[in-house]
Amino acid sequence: MQDYLARGKAYLAACDRQQIGNLINETIGEFLPPLFKRCNFRHVSSLDEHEYAQMLLHIRQVLELDSSQYMSCVSNIDIPLLFVNGTWDKYTSAEDALHFGNLAPRAEFARIAHTGHFLDLEHKTAWQDTRAAVESFVLREVREEPVRPRQLALAG
Repeated sequence: MQDYLARGKAYLAACDRQQIGNLINETIGEFLPPLFKRCNFRHVSSLDEHEYAQMLLHIRQVLELDSSQYMSCVSNIDIPLLFVNGTWDKYTSAEDALHFGNLAPRAEFARIAHTGHFLDLEHKTAWQDTRAAVESFVLREVREEPVRPRQLALAG
């Protein structure tokens, strides 16, 4: 992920439309169908310069985050969380999601086989499996969750 962000930062700063479009498809979009890749490239490589500047700002913010600042809040999350991860995802690894999930008291984890970062967009079976995982989680929570006030997850 660090390499992806570093390359994205460089391409966005240079407003290199070709490289920005290629970066998405060669990394997080690696397992997308060809038509999606063409649409992604066309869209991402044709954005206005202010949109690239906004993306660059967000990447810089992410890279400057101190994980201890937000990870200390995770145990305060008192709502059910579902992490859905593709088994081929190189950018949000299952291990990272499990680590985060282990810190959240009500976290669950689902893995979608034979899919990368974009999960349900990559093929029909991935869409069906993602939908089933989310529906199962949400419908179970609707049946089991009593209505109660929520707390904000703030660092203390």
